[in-house]
Amino acid sequence: MKEKQNTDRNQQQTNIDVHGIIVDQDLKPLIGATVKVKGTSKNTATNNLGEYLLPDVANNAVLIVSYIGYLTQEVSVKNASKIILSKSESKLDEVQVIAYGTTTKRLNTGSVATVSAKDIEKQPVSNPLAILSGKVPGLLVTQSSGQTGASFTVQVRGQNSIVQNSDPLFIVDGVPFATNNDGISQVGGPFSYSLARGRSGDLSPFNSINPSDIESIEILKDADATAIYGSRGANGVVLITTKKGKAGKTKFDVSFQEGYSQAGRMIKMMSTDQYLAMRKEAFANDGVSMTNSNAFDVLLWDTKRSTDWGKYLLGGTANTKSIQGSVSGGNDLTQFLIGANYYHETTVSPGSLFFNRGGMHVNINHSSTDKRFSIQLTTSYTASKNNNSSGNLAGSMLTILPNTMPLYDSAGNLTWSESGFTFTNPLSFIKSYYNNTINSLNSNLQISYRLLSHLKLQLSSGYNLMEVDEIKANPIISKNPSSNPTGNAAFGNNSFKSLVIEPQLSYDQEITGGKLDVLLGTTYQQNNGTGSSINASGYTNDELIRSMSAAPTLSVSNSFNEYRYAAVFGRIHYNYKDTYLINITGRRDGSSRFGPGRQWANFGAIGAGWIFSNFPVLKNELKWLSFGKFRASYGITGNDGIGNYQYLDTYSNSQYPYDGKSGLYPTRLFNAEYGWESNKKLEAALELGFLRDRIFLSTAWYRNRSDNQLVNYALPTQTGFASITQNLPALVQNTGVEFLLNTRNITTGVFKWTTDVNVSFPQNKLLKFPGLSTSSYRNTYAIGKSLNIGSGYITAGVNPKTGVYDFVDQSGNISSTPSYRVVGLVNLDPKYYGGITNDLTYRQWSLSFFFEFRKQMGYSLLQGQRVVPGQRVNQPVEMLDVWHKPGDVAQYQRYTQSTTSDAYKANAAIYSDGADVNYADASFIRLRNIYIGYQFSDSILKKLKVNRLNLFLQGQNLWLITKYKGNDPEIQLNSIMAPLKSFVLGIQLSM
Repeated sequence: MKEKQNTDRNQQQTNIDVHGIIVDQDLKPLIGATVKVKGTSKNTATNNLGEYLLPDVANNAVLIVSYIGYLTQEVSVKNASKIILSKSESKLDEVQVIAYGTTTKRLNTGSVATVSAKDIEKQPVSNPLAILSGKVPGLLVTQSSGQTGASFTVQVRGQNSIVQNSDPLFIVDGVPFATNNDGISQVGGPFSYSLARGRSGDLSPFNSINPSDIESIEILKDADATAIYGSRGANGVVLITTKKGKAGKTKFDVSFQEGYSQAGRMIKMMSTDQYLAMRKEAFANDGVSMTNSNAFDVLLWDTKRSTDWGKYLLGGTANTKSIQGSVSGGNDLTQFLIGANYYHETTVSPGSLFFNRGGMHVNINHSSTDKRFSIQLTTSYTASKNNNSSGNLAGSMLTILPNTMPLYDSAGNLTWSESGFTFTNPLSFIKSYYNNTINSLNSNLQISYRLLSHLKLQLSSGYNLMEVDEIKANPIISKNPSSNPTGNAAFGNNSFKSLVIEPQLSYDQEITGGKLDVLLGTTYQQNNGTGSSINASGYTNDELIRSMSAAPTLSVSNSFNEYRYAAVFGRIHYNYKDTYLINITGRRDGSSRFGPGRQWANFGAIGAGWIFSNFPVLKNELKWLSFGKFRASYGITGNDGIGNYQYLDTYSNSQYPYDGKSGLYPTRLFNAEYGWESNKKLEAALELGFLRDRIFLSTAWYRNRSDNQLVNYALPTQTGFASITQNLPALVQNTGVEFLLNTRNITTGVFKWTTDVNVSFPQNKLLKFPGLSTSSYRNTYAIGKSLNIGSGYITAGVNPKTGVYDFVDQSGNISSTPSYRVVGLVNLDPKYYGGITNDLTYRQWSLSFFFEFRKQMGYSLLQGQRVVPGQRVNQPVEMLDVWHKPGDVAQYQRYTQSTTSDAYKANAAIYSDGADVNYADASFIRLRNIYIGYQFSDSILKKLKVNRLNLFLQGQNLWLITKYKGNDPEIQLNSIMAPLKSFVLGIQLSM
C-alpha cells in the first residue's frame, strides 16, 4: 500500500511545461503580467502578446497571476491556458512609488500619498506643484502669485525649523531636483516680494517640468517613508515619476489644448467721486486748507475723469496653447517612449508679454532574453522663455489715482505730469522689462543585473542641469524725461548642476511563509552652483541696453557654491502572509554643510503594519469589513537644508581702499560646532475598507519634534559681529490628525460616481527656546505658540468721539496711545485644510470637479494696503466705512492727509508694530478644477481608424467663496495678482 502511495505521489508530481495567455475582461492581452508558481520562487512575465511560458512545473501546482490594477487570481495549471483578470476597483491595489522601490497602499507600512496621471491631466496648469494644492492630506501648497513662472511654497506636515527652509526634498526620476524649492532668479524682477507667513515670491524651477510628462507624484510623510533619505528627508519627500514606455503595438498619442485666462479677483477701488470726497474730508478733519500744491489732484486735475485701473492694467485676456505628441511601444524585451511638447501663454496685462516652453521626453527600457540584465534611460529636456514686465502692475492699480490723465499722449509717448505735477506711470513697468531663458536637463540611467535568482545588483545615476539667463532693463523710455535720465539694466546668470550615483544591492526570498526584501546601497551626490549679477548703468541709447560693454558703469558680483553628500543606507522589509508587515531602515549621512567633526550622523526608522482583516474569524463574522490595517512608525531624520558654508568664516571686499589697495573685512565668524538639526517622527494610523472597499477610510495621527535648532544668536557688540548661527536646544513640535475618505458611490454598468475627501488638522508649536526673552527673536516667537503668528497691539475699536483707534494696555485699560504689544496675537497656520473631488462617468461622458478649502486667519485688507486713508493714494471701497463725525460707529478711523495727526500716528504704529486689525478671517472654498470630457465610442473609433478620441473642457479657479476682503485669501497680499481663472478646450487622439 505504501509503495502504491509513493507511486501515486510520484505520478502527481510529474513536471510539465505550462503556457498560456493572460487577458483582461475585453479579451485584450495584458503585457507584463506576473505569473508565479505558488510556494516557489519560479515566476515569469507575459510578453507583448500576453503569452507566458513556465517550464518544469509540477502538474498539480497552483499559479498566482497578478497585474497592476487587477485582482490577483490563483489558478490551477490545469486551467491556465487562458486566464481572464478582472480590474480591481480598489485603490488599495494601485502601485505606489516609494524610496528605491514600489509597493501598494495595501502593503505599505509608511505614510505615502499618490497623485496619478489621471488627476494631473485634468488640470490646465504649467507648474506641476499647482496640481498638488488640496489633493493630499498633510500637504500645504500655496501659490505666490497668479503670474506664470511664479513660485509655490510646499510644506509637508508643518514648519519644522525656526529659521531654516522647511520645503521637502524633491526627486524627479531618481534625481534630486531644485534643492529646497529655492528660487532661481538672480536679479529679482516681477517675482520678488514678501508674502504672508514668512513666504516670499521668486521664479520657480518647476516651470521647467511639463506636467503632461508626469506619470505620478508621491508624497512621503512619516519616518518610515522618509528616513531612508536621511538628512534630506526631514521635511518630507516628493517623488515625481515621469511616463515610461510600455510593451505593445506602436502607439501615437497627440493632444492639443487652447484656452484663455482672466484675473480671478481684484479689489474694487474708489471711483473719482469717492476718492475726491475722501480727500476733501481728510483736509477738513485736519483743519488744513486745500491749495494747488497740496491738493492738485482735487483742484487742478479733471474731476470728471474716472478710470478703473484694475481693469485697464489687469483686465485683459491671456491665451494659452499646448501641444503634446508622443510615440511609444515595444515588446517584452525593449520598450520606448519619445515625446515632445510646446506650451505658450500670454498675460492679462498690456503689452506683448508671454511665457513659452518647449521640450522633449525620452524613455528607453531594455532587458536581456533571460531577464537578468536590464537598462533604463529616462531623459527630459525643456527650454523656456519668459517675457514679462519688470515690476508689479497689480501693485500699481492700488496707488494710481482714478482721475489720473491718460497714460499715453497723442504721440504715443508715456505721460508723466499734469498741471505741473508728476505722477508715476504704471506702464513704465511695461516699457521696462524682465526677460529670462531657462534650459533644463534631467536624466537618469538605471542598470541592473540579477546575479542570482534572489540577488540583484543595480546602479542608478542621475544628472540635472539648469541654466538661467536673465535681464531686467529700465530703458530711458520707461523714465520721466524731465530728469534727463539714463538707462540701466541688471544681467543675471545662474547655473545649477546636480550629480547623484547610487549603487544598490537587493535580495528577496520567501522565508517561513513570508517574503523578505533586503536593500543595501550607497549615495554620492554633488551639487554645483554658479551665479553672476552685473548691474549696468548710464546708458544713453535704449538700442544698446542689452549690451554690457555699452554701459559706462558696471558693478559685478558673482558666486560659487559646492555641496557634497555621501551616505550608506539599508532597508529590511518582511511581509508575512500579507498580514504582518515590518520595515526597518537605516542611513549614515555625511554632508559638507557642517563643520569638521559634525559632518556625519546616523538616522533610521521602523515601521510596522498589521492587516487584521485577513484573520478568518473577522472574514466570516464581519463580512462588511473588507480591509483593516493598523500601522505605526517611529524614526529620526536630519536636516541639512541650511545653505552652504554657513559654518565658515567669510569675508567681503571693502568699498574703501587702503594705500590704493582693496581690502577685506570679516562678515561671519567660524563655528566648528555647527551641526545637524534632528527630527523625531512618530505616527499611528488606521486604514479601513468597507463593502469590498467601496468605502475606504484612513485616519493618521502624527507627532514630529525637531530640536537642535539652528538659529541666529545675538553677540555682544565688542565682538564686531551682530550674531552667529549656532545650534540651540530649541524644540519645535508639529502634531496633527489627517483623514482620507474614498467612496465608490455608484458603480452600475453605464454610470459611475466616486468621491475623494481629505482633511488635515495641523498644529505647530514652539515647545522650548532657552533664552528667548533676551534673544533677538523675543518679538517674533512665543513659547507654546506656533512659529507662524501675528503679533501687535490690541485695539478697542474706533473712538466715537475722536474717530481715532483706541488701544488696550497691559492692565486692560483703554488708551489712545499704543503701549502693550502682544507676541502671538493670532495663529496664521490653517486650522484645517483639504479638498473634495467627485468623479462621474455616464457612458462616454465624464465629469470631475474638485473643491479646495482652508480654515485660516490671514493678513487683512488694512495690512495689505499700508497707506493711511486720506493721503494722495487711492483706496479700496472698503475704506468708505470710516468715522465721519462724533458719535459714528465705524470699522476704520477717520481720514487724514497729515503726517502729524493722531490718526496718522495710530496708523503708523499699527503698520510698523502690528495690531489685531491687521488680521482677518482668510478662510475660503475654491472650485480649483472642473473637467468635462467625451470619449468617442468604439464604433466611431473603428470608422476613424483610431484607438482613442477624447474631447474635453477644463476650468481652473472658477469660483471662490470667502469672507476675505483683500485681494485673495490664499496669497493675502493686495499688491500681488490673484490666481487666474482659466478655461481650456482640448482634444486627445491615440492611434
